[in-house]
Amino acid sequence: MGRLDLVYVTALACLIAVPASASWLPVQIDSSRPRILLRADAVPAIQERLRRQPYQTVFADLAGRITQATDIRLDDHSIENERLKARAAKGLAFEYTVDRTQRDGTIGEFPTRADRQVAGDRVRDMLLHMFTRSRLVAEPPLGGWDRDINTSEELLQWATAYDTLKGAGYDFGAAEAPIIENLVALASELYDNYVHPETASTFPVLHQNNHRSKSGAALVAAAIALAEYEAPTGTDPDALRSPALWAQYGFEQIEFVDRYVLMAGDGAYAEGPFYWRYTAQNILPVLRAWDALVGQTAGAVIYANRWRDPRLARTLRWELDMTLPDGSLAPLDDGNPGRSYYFGIFPGGLEFAPALAWRWANAPTPYETEGSVDLAADALVAFDDTLAPAPPLDATAFYIEGGNAILRRDWSPDAVVAVVQAEHDTASEFGRDKQGRGVGPQSHEHAEPGAFLLHAFGERLAMDPGYLDFGNRTQVNRPEHHNLVLVDGRGPIDYLNATGPWRGRTGRPPIDGNAMLADTLDSGFLDAATVVSRYGRYPNASPMMRRRFLLSDDRYLAVYDEAVSAGGTTPTFTWLLHGNGGADSGGTFSRLADGGVWERARARLSWVATTDRGALAFDEQTAVHEDIGKAQRSHTVLRGSLQAPRVDALHLAYPTRSAVAAPMAEAVHTPTFSGVHVNDTAELRDVWFVHFAGAAPHSLAPHGVLTDGDLLLSDVVGDAPTQRLAWVEHATHLSLAGVEVAASGAPGHIGMRLTGDRVDVVAENAAATVEVRSLPFPVMGVDGVCSTATVGNLMHVTLGRDRRFTLRATTGNARPAADPGATRQAGVGTVIDLDGSASCDADEDALEAHWELVSAPAASAWQLEAPGTLRPRLTVDAAGPFRVRLRVTDSKGAQSMPMDLLIIGGNLCSDGLDNDTDGLFDSDDPDCDAGLSCAADCSEEGEVTIDELVRAVAIALDDQPLGDCPTADADHDGAVTVDELIRGVMAALDGCR
Repeated sequence: MGRLDLVYVTALACLIAVPASASWLPVQIDSSRPRILLRADAVPAIQERLRRQPYQTVFADLAGRITQATDIRLDDHSIENERLKARAAKGLAFEYTVDRTQRDGTIGEFPTRADRQVAGDRVRDMLLHMFTRSRLVAEPPLGGWDRDINTSEELLQWATAYDTLKGAGYDFGAAEAPIIENLVALASELYDNYVHPETASTFPVLHQNNHRSKSGAALVAAAIALAEYEAPTGTDPDALRSPALWAQYGFEQIEFVDRYVLMAGDGAYAEGPFYWRYTAQNILPVLRAWDALVGQTAGAVIYANRWRDPRLARTLRWELDMTLPDGSLAPLDDGNPGRSYYFGIFPGGLEFAPALAWRWANAPTPYETEGSVDLAADALVAFDDTLAPAPPLDATAFYIEGGNAILRRDWSPDAVVAVVQAEHDTASEFGRDKQGRGVGPQSHEHAEPGAFLLHAFGERLAMDPGYLDFGNRTQVNRPEHHNLVLVDGRGPIDYLNATGPWRGRTGRPPIDGNAMLADTLDSGFLDAATVVSRYGRYPNASPMMRRRFLLSDDRYLAVYDEAVSAGGTTPTFTWLLHGNGGADSGGTFSRLADGGVWERARARLSWVATTDRGALAFDEQTAVHEDIGKAQRSHTVLRGSLQAPRVDALHLAYPTRSAVAAPMAEAVHTPTFSGVHVNDTAELRDVWFVHFAGAAPHSLAPHGVLTDGDLLLSDVVGDAPTQRLAWVEHATHLSLAGVEVAASGAPGHIGMRLTGDRVDVVAENAAATVEVRSLPFPVMGVDGVCSTATVGNLMHVTLGRDRRFTLRATTGNARPAADPGATRQAGVGTVIDLDGSASCDADEDALEAHWELVSAPAASAWQLEAPGTLRPRLTVDAAGPFRVRLRVTDSKGAQSMPMDLLIIGGNLCSDGLDNDTDGLFDSDDPDCDAGLSCAADCSEEGEVTIDELVRAVAIALDDQPLGDCPTADADHDGAVTVDELIRGVMAALDGCR
């Protein structure tokens, strides 16, 4: 730091370090200015930062936005121009404070004191002439029923500009009193409109979403900036001009919306990634400012420090996971395509901070800070460039409460990524208040159970249609605008209309179409998720849709659908694929006999589909979607329909680069199976996805596959294949090219990928030991297993909870396997001991544990003690699902794959989940959502036999293993009780449902 800089900073510190007196802020808080954007001691570091990247780029963006207001008249209060002025005022105040500006592309000190004074004077003049009316009550075009969001953004930035400039020692002189009155007038009227909605034609009653949290955040900012303000005696009989009340109300609204109403337990934001971006413009600056005031130790003095709340960390991780290969946010629900998030602003100490830094730099708008609120100055203060940017370690992610499955190959720009939707309750914008009562109305939700999008090789291929804008959203937000299955031409009922009568209710939301994500898998060669929902004939006899998604070899998406009618109906089921080609999309579309091909400059998508009842009847339509920059485009949607009481459908979405030959894709029907077949000559890849009919054994002769399962995905790569992959469901064994994996008679999902010197295996079943026979190489190393024993060509592999393992011909340290224990229930208010001691390592190395609470009910305080031990303690302080993630690391540094544990707080039948994945939740479900009436249905065929009851009794007596009949353990606690045996008897007498 130069001598003049040091003198300046010292003088600045003297000016702003004097604590204020009468203030609503507690005495424990250092209320010296600036209070919102930065603290005095940050100035030298910021000045130093501006000598290097990426800070120079961010500062240049800030300077450019300041110039956008140069020619705007001070009395021009149009919404757009007031926004530009407020942004410029905040930016100029920051420049004044750090004594840095940009001239001719160079960042440096203001050339003279007079130049710096001009900048301060410009902020002063804008504050003197700011628009002081709440736009909720201003007449159009200055206001309107939903323009409180503009007021919130203006108030936040005007308050920040005043506080920042005041803290920098600027002498407002006689202008200060009217400026304070301007800020008070704007804040008090917005506050009045919300606490007394009748003052704004009751419009705020409609704003139970981002409007409310953004307005709350702005009121907190105003309260911080004007903490010492007191209305003259007798002038404020209704206590509207009280910063203390603004703060109280503002913090309440932030918590109400962003903790209870719109935030799922795992951090997913119900309005979608785009609207969290929009909300975050107000939320991030205020939470960060409060943290700077109260720090870690004073957080309990007054309002909670949510900047350090694990919920915020989970939301930031969710936002990261919801980015597409180019770094933009997935345009789910109401969301504009191509938008980048503010990944440069986040709390310190996050484990995934390097990934946030990496994503901030690698996005359509690198180092994004622009919005209705300018966040450039915030990023200059908050971002730590000593982080080494790096993509996240985990690519695939599942948010069960949020209803998002992100199946991802990797984080490269040309990666294959599928995002699958399965929202329910809060995630579908049917949120509840602290008392569990419904809150509405809500307006940004798309009813889209089982919908998916697919990006590959740098192209948007299978589309989510986007948002356009609020006035045009009905062109893109209906079920038929998404890649899902329609029932008699329709999807779920309209969620927006349903959120009106939802207000004040308890129990289940008054809708069909809520979906549950289940049966998830993240492995080295295949990722999977199942979506279950019911919709189409609400409220009675709604067909069930069960969609099974498989991202195979990180290369293509296979989907198996079970569409089952109810009430004796025979509906028409219609499968939709919205591809980014045809019409005026900029790409082409061509038909296949059983599907279609959408092609763009860099990649194409081949989609082929069929059913076990024969071919679908296809037709083409033109549909609307949003392109970058809110441009409305159109594309070809292919529809395949079939009428039947039950349909099993299979389809492949297979992307290839446009520069290579298109693959052959066809539907196949034989006496033993129906399915789809893709032969990719350019990649020497041959894929079969089939569903077998009749009794086992089953075989797929072209690939040399043998199994007793019913759903098979098989993939061969290479002329003399260098890789073989097979995945089979509801099987006890799988044989691929002579290598056999068997699960000791326990049915489940089995998969393996064979390469020259390794076999990767998944054995999702209840067997403690899995047999692997006839490997083509001697096993020299293992990963993810507890132990092995070999006799001849047969290897016995002992596993724990983690069912993913590798056998290899190479030596080296074994990767350990995490075991957090089995799903369990606990009473609300109890503290339970978790146990990861069953985690294992084939080398018998000592293991270190890392537990993380990744989801909890809204009312929970997220209390996980000793997460770095094998036996932490979890406080179950609310009803609903808790999800805890465990990783273990051995003494050589090898880390296990993550394993999640579900803890259900309170009654299993009211946990808000579809535990038996039958498409019915809680009180909607005759079996109380727990599958209890079908306890002991070992075969899962819908009835309980005498033989199955005998087997259940033997398990209860420890004469047989639980794997012989897992459904006998109805509450999944690892034991079969007398009560569960009675439930089995009742199911045998009364039937399953």
